[in-house]
Amino acid sequence: MHIFNINTITTPALFLFLFILPTPSAQVPGNQENSTLSATEIESLSKINTIKIPISFSIYQVTQKTPTSAIQILNETIAVQDLTCETNRASPYVWDIARAANLIRNGNWCVQKNPVGSMCTKHVRRDTASLGTCGTFWLAVRCRDLSWVGDLVIANCRWKYQAGGQYLSCAYPAHRMYGRAFHTSQTPPDKDQ
Repeated sequence: MHIFNINTITTPALFLFLFILPTPSAQVPGNQENSTLSATEIESLSKINTIKIPISFSIYQVTQKTPTSAIQILNETIAVQDLTCETNRASPYVWDIARAANLIRNGNWCVQKNPVGSMCTKHVRRDTASLGTCGTFWLAVRCRDLSWVGDLVIANCRWKYQAGGQYLSCAYPAHRMYGRAFHTSQTPPDKDQ
């Protein structure tokens, strides 16, 4: 029997990332060239990847007595950090990020439930994009907030057909949580797939 009750934070911090991992095989539709980027493209990406957007939302320390019981809030804090663009040619397509965001928009909790390895929990996968949370075990955000981070990355970090970025919050000292949008071929494995 598993008890999922975490009453104390042993290393406080929380991250929410929307993050894209590069893969050399990613291709943009209509782009026949899979070689190096031109100087103009590199300059364009460099400008996009300096963008920082200040955002804030609630991050929660939660508990759950059994896998089927309701999640209970132990603590809440407002996280105020920057979303940072990190777009590259291996980033997911913007329409896949949008579809993934829409699939979890009306969900209740996006909880990081993986205590080992990647410390990431995927909440949704749609073609080239996956959205998830990574960081401290049993920290959570409302799924609508993770969805909103995806929307912000599309709106602010787009390069051609692709977008990437991350939001990192250290809302609790030493606890971290982040929401991620991965290229599906690079999504780290975890037990919550």
